[in-house]
Amino acid sequence: VIAAQCGFAGSVTLGSYCVLAGRVVFRDHVTVTDRVVLGGGTQVASDILVPGEYFGPHQLPIRTGIRQRLIAARLPELWERVRKLEAKNDL
Repeated sequence: VIAAQCGFAGSVTLGSYCVLAGRVVFRDHVTVTDRVVLGGGTQVASDILVPGEYFGPHQLPIRTGIRQRLIAARLPELWERVRKLEAKNDL
């Protein structure tokens, strides 16, 4: 299954039973094994040889990729908290 706006650069080999969400992009000469699910916005720059679910710009396992996106969204808030703690403790 291939959703909208997926991009394939040159020769890409997809295995059986793969699912590609929207805006998945592939670099040239990439091979993806059978039974791989790629979340929206995944950038595949190297071969995926282990079946599973992948996500994000570095084709991370889906749980790791989602966790990183959630943490990144909170970075400005966390940075402000660190600055306040440092100011309070004269660090």
